Amino acid sequence: MKKIWVFLLGILSGVILTFLTLIVIAGIKTNNSNPKFFAEPGDIISERAMNVFQVLDDGAALATGQYDILSVYLLYDEDGKPFYDNQEVIAPKGKCFRQVGIYKYKANNGMLKTVPVVKLMDGESEIDDKETEVGLNSFFSGLSGEVSLFDEPSETMSNKSFKVDKVLREGFAIARGKDELGFWYGLEVALCDTSAHFYDDQIVKLPAGMRFRQIGTYKDYIHTYPIVMAMK
Repeated sequence: MKKIWVFLLGILSGVILTFLTLIVIAGIKTNNSNPKFFAEPGDIISERAMNVFQVLDDGAALATGQYDILSVYLLYDEDGKPFYDNQEVIAPKGKCFRQVGIYKYKANNGMLKTVPVVKLMDGESEIDDKETEVGLNSFFSGLSGEVSLFDEPSETMSNKSFKVDKVLREGFAIARGKDELGFWYGLEVALCDTSAHFYDDQIVKLPAGMRFRQIGTYKDYIHTYPIVMAMK
């Protein structure tokens, strides 16, 4: 009976998170004014990644932060690099998101909204490891099991892909690697991707330039799983 309640609570938390994201997206109209750019770049944005939810006619994109999904940004690329729906734009090493202007739009309720215009620029993000840990702790809150995060990610794992066994919540799933014979009966892990929408039997392949690393452990009623995340 307890497992049923845990399962229902997991579904409820996922529905609430999705509902909040839809509220943000529903408030956007595309017939808005052009961005107004600063004479000089402004503040560094405390996000390492942005999640695109709408691409505008001029090629710019509306996106939310990786952890703060209620904050909206206008992603701009002066070279005309195209964006696409559901794209995750990650700030590579040596670059950061920085505000370069403001963008105004009218929400469906008639209210005028103003959001930062941001683009990737040379520089180091002001986010430190502690802030990243706080963001991950917030992501893991509400899980029925016990989460313990490492101070530093472990060494690179040999696995290049995992197959999802069951989805615990949005962005978090139990998955297996391949065994020595090439079957999906190898290492069982808790796979984490804060921007992903996992599904049963999904094959999660390692993105180019990334590697799977263990960032902690997840303990449920019976098992303890390594928490694995694709990282630079």
